[in-house]
Amino acid sequence: MNIKAYRIGLLTALIVFVLIICILLITLPSAAIKPQPAEQTDTSVQSVYLLKEYNGWIGAFAPGETEPFYTLETPFSVLPAADQSALLSGIEADSKEELMRLIEDFEG
Repeated sequence: MNIKAYRIGLLTALIVFVLIICILLITLPSAAIKPQPAEQTDTSVQSVYLLKEYNGWIGAFAPGETEPFYTLETPFSVLPAADQSALLSGIEADSKEELMRLIEDFEG
């Protein structure tokens, strides 16, 4: 094999090697940085609407909120013991419509 052919073969191999390394450097970090779904470890974060006691009243809470977006006019203290117990732990509603039905039940 002559020197010229050897140099061309070596240069071609070097260029292919550099291209492979560049392609790997471009694609691998983006694959490694893909966001993973977050595991929900904090059980205090709610994914439903909630109706519960709030400062002596009944509060309607949006998902994940700690302050009610609506406070019912019905005082907590006038409710039957069973309703008070349920509201102390919180009554869940899967939708705003279901929450509104619960509110209507308590406001009478």
